[in-house]
Amino acid sequence: EKFVFNNFNINSSFLGSQSDMSHLTLLEESFRAFCLKLSTSDCILKPIPDNSSFKIYVKTEGSILTNIYEDPAFEVFPWIAEDELVGKELHEIYPLLSLHTPNFYFETYVET
Repeated sequence: EKFVFNNFNINSSFLGSQSDMSHLTLLEESFRAFCLKLSTSDCILKPIPDNSSFKIYVKTEGSILTNIYEDPAFEVFPWIAEDELVGKELHEIYPLLSLHTPNFYFETYVET
């Protein structure tokens, strides 16, 4: 089982003016709803075994990966480029929540 977080996009206009923070109210409400849904979603998942581990897959464009390799801050981080995902299998997908605001799009689901 795995949680999948997809399409984390922030428009440049999102940052806006530091004095006008009113646009953050909707974002805060959306994140609160998202966190509540995420914390209660364990009812559809099996218990995690004691010897569990995790992996993080990051899908990027090739040019971004090149920039990461050139950045000294990421020298110690073990980035492993992978041409194709291994073990492509059919999975069941349980949608949890999608957040849509004018400047932000975020969705999450569980694959089992």
